[in-house]
Amino acid sequence: MKIKDVIGRINGNIHLKQTSALFTWNLIGLPINLAINFFMTRYLGAEAYGNYSFVARVFNLVFILMNLGLFRSVGRAILLSNDNHKIREYYGTGLIIWIVVSTLTMVLLYPYALLSKNVAEKGMTIVMLSVIPFCAAEFLNKFNEQVLPSSNKIKLLIVQRYGPRILLLVLISLLFFLWGSNPHKLIVCLCALYGTQFLFYSYVAVKLRPTFTNRQERFREIKIINRSYGAQTYIGDLFSNVFTAAMPLLISLFSLNNAEVGFYSLALMLCTPMNYIPSAIMTSYYKMFSTYKEIPRKVFKVTILSSAACLLILWVIIAPFVKIFYTPEYNPVIFITMVTSVGTFLYGLSDFISRYLSSQGDGVALRNSSIIVGFSTLVCSLLIIPKFAAMGAAITHVIAGIIYVIVIIFYYRKRVKTNNSK
Repeated sequence: MKIKDVIGRINGNIHLKQTSALFTWNLIGLPINLAINFFMTRYLGAEAYGNYSFVARVFNLVFILMNLGLFRSVGRAILLSNDNHKIREYYGTGLIIWIVVSTLTMVLLYPYALLSKNVAEKGMTIVMLSVIPFCAAEFLNKFNEQVLPSSNKIKLLIVQRYGPRILLLVLISLLFFLWGSNPHKLIVCLCALYGTQFLFYSYVAVKLRPTFTNRQERFREIKIINRSYGAQTYIGDLFSNVFTAAMPLLISLFSLNNAEVGFYSLALMLCTPMNYIPSAIMTSYYKMFSTYKEIPRKVFKVTILSSAACLLILWVIIAPFVKIFYTPEYNPVIFITMVTSVGTFLYGLSDFISRYLSSQGDGVALRNSSIIVGFSTLVCSLLIIPKFAAMGAAITHVIAGIIYVIVIIFYYRKRVKTNNSK
């Protein structure tokens, strides 16, 4: 097939075009992410980079605890609606929910920062108190990530994901070359991270053109969806994502400093490219998946083969890559990444299937699978992390990934069987 024909096929298929755009930006984002981490790790050093990662993990954990499934329910309401004005009202109501949840979270985080023994022992009290308001940026990110695929706003999703990273790269490179002796490096880097995010996330929220009319009626509809869908996935998240998000905090708790937190977080980041293709596919097909009786076999094959290829490539290049671009204190990241990548491969495939179940509104399946995976993660974390720190978290990631694949395939087959019987 000629290149001209391939381009014509892509332009004629909206989902293929969106998948191609997302994957292209994923490839562009890869060197950007690597450059950010290159400057960040060298600018901060291993221990301060661990503290930097610790703050991000705390914000991620409190979002899982505080969102109550409402952001997912807003996305679900948008997915089911074909009325553009009504969709804008859902956006507006969702933003009000974001403001309330963010404010409540800030109120709860300040006592944690002041009273936590672990935070005090790691010398993080002042840092935490300074950056707590930025949790609103993390929450706005989660909100946009739910509503943009539901409304098929792929261009805005690209802006949301890559705009902040490009600006952060500019800022951190300037800091690295012009302000290397800064005594407040950690706080400055965190402000750069969340400040750039909030700037672009706010822009995306405005471009969605939210309207705040009929707030009570839209909120009632969201609550109805939340009872049957959002709350179910939230309960599952409490058992699954909470324990996964808590692993870096457990590493911190059983370590002298947060360097091991940084090693594990860096390993997760280096594994991220493995999920670019399945993420692009499931995002562009998300709205269409709600009408499919099952995932097309061709889509399945592309997802599995591309992920496996990425896994093998990562194993080949990770050792020389870390030795070239990072200082010797980061050498433990090599083997941690190789182990973590297996879990990331399994999670990527499972998340792909999970998104199909999500588009089908199968909240019970998502809840049950999350509970099983979460319980497994909890048990493994408590048994392995205290002894092996970051490597223990990597091993736990693999074990949980195996269980996740088995469980999600079971529920996928059950959904397909139900769909075919109708």
